[in-house]
Amino acid sequence: MIMSYDEVDDEVAGITMWGKLTEWFEKAGYEKVFSNISLMHSNKEGIEELNNYIEQGYHVISLISAGMLKNMKETSGKNHWIVWKDKVKKHENNVDITLFSWGEVKPWVKINTSYDYFIEHTFGGLVFKPMK
Repeated sequence: MIMSYDEVDDEVAGITMWGKLTEWFEKAGYEKVFSNISLMHSNKEGIEELNNYIEQGYHVISLISAGMLKNMKETSGKNHWIVWKDKVKKHENNVDITLFSWGEVKPWVKINTSYDYFIEHTFGGLVFKPMK
């Protein structure tokens, strides 16, 4: 009953867990090579590890709080999956990353989002080897 998804407002029941997401990617022909998905927020080392995979051409999918994205109201829960197009770049008071979300590839993260805020609202990532 708790996980019965009947309406858009059933946010908990609408969550796709990382095991199911991994299963979908593997059924499509991808091979998972790494995961640091967690119930706790990421840390700097975890984000750097995901950056290293992106630089090597792997695909990174992260669980985040959608509230850090443009046009979204502030939230702190684990409620949205994104696909990284490139690595996270840290500037003085801003994070720069291009993401795939809601059918578009663009710099989704709100302007003036600090690196620490990004880390606190990211819950790791799944890494898949590109298909040949």
